[in-house]
Amino acid sequence: MATSHTNICQVLSDQFFLTVPKPVPAADPEDPAPKPVCDFAPIMAEEITVNLSTTSNKSAPGPSGITYKLLKWGHTANPSHLTTLFNAAVSLRHHPWCCATVVPIPKPGKIDYQVAKVYCPISLLECCGKLLEKIIAKCILLDAAHFQLLPPNQFGSRDCHTAIDAILSMTHSAQTCVKTGHVAALLLFDIQGFFDNLHVNHLVHVFSLLGFAPQLCDWVWSFLTDRRITLIFNGNPLPEVILNYGAPQGSPMSSILSAIYILPLLCIAKNWQFRSLSTYVDDGAIFATGASHGAVADKCADGFFRITNWLMRNGLRIDPDKTEFITFQSSRANPNHLGTPCSYIDLQIPGGGSLCIQRSIKRNRG
Repeated sequence: MATSHTNICQVLSDQFFLTVPKPVPAADPEDPAPKPVCDFAPIMAEEITVNLSTTSNKSAPGPSGITYKLLKWGHTANPSHLTTLFNAAVSLRHHPWCCATVVPIPKPGKIDYQVAKVYCPISLLECCGKLLEKIIAKCILLDAAHFQLLPPNQFGSRDCHTAIDAILSMTHSAQTCVKTGHVAALLLFDIQGFFDNLHVNHLVHVFSLLGFAPQLCDWVWSFLTDRRITLIFNGNPLPEVILNYGAPQGSPMSSILSAIYILPLLCIAKNWQFRSLSTYVDDGAIFATGASHGAVADKCADGFFRITNWLMRNGLRIDPDKTEFITFQSSRANPNHLGTPCSYIDLQIPGGGSLCIQRSIKRNRG
């Protein structure tokens, strides 16, 4: 039994903590052009009050045991303390709350609990750190909306770009294509371990290209590096792990930083003809239109190759088990004009290898 427990701990540690990430250069040849630098406005006591009001007193605390309830009490008693502390953290370009506890929770109804994927890691971060991250994330989102930093085909992480908006946008595109008598295709993919494999040097480089203040860029670097994680399994803590890559699960900053990380890829895809790319956090969709099934399949395959190539250059990869190919066509269209329906699509992977995906759904529109 002890040996089994030790083996599971090792499997979980290997799965959740990548010790030697693949090196990725900070700059990529296809990065967007730099934007003018903007100043970072100091954090006000009123911002802290508003953001504290939306937190739950029942949220589990980090390793220190300091809860949101205690922070609310302290901030009400003297609002200047947290205000001074948070502004000092940004001006000194340092994020002091770097410790976290990770507790793997087994998913119910699984057959084999000796493999890591049947466990869901719950990260317990310091409440004080999450409060500062929440405030800064909102500031980044406000700037992103005001200066239109994020492309419209990037969904999630911001207002008016929810999962429902992404579905409505894709549905509208498919229906419009079908009504014109053309074939539409959708290639869905998932970026494997997205948050865990973000490379800090590239992320901060892209962040700086968007014009964020230097002290905020350095604070983001500090936030993402020298993170000290303790994995606890069945009440037993494993040795502490120091991480200098990835974004912490459960942090308010992780979603917006992941969107910024993949922003260059979405900017590249804007120049594609007769196909488009949209993303929702770690999920992506290639949408292509054409006069035949073969044409749209070729466009999806070419887009997949380009996307995979960019992801590999930037330390990411697609999960082959979560890739789907879907086609849409009109039931009244001329079969000879549309060509032979595709039952599968062959996807080439840069550097060698291929992936064959069976067509999962065929939508007919009268």
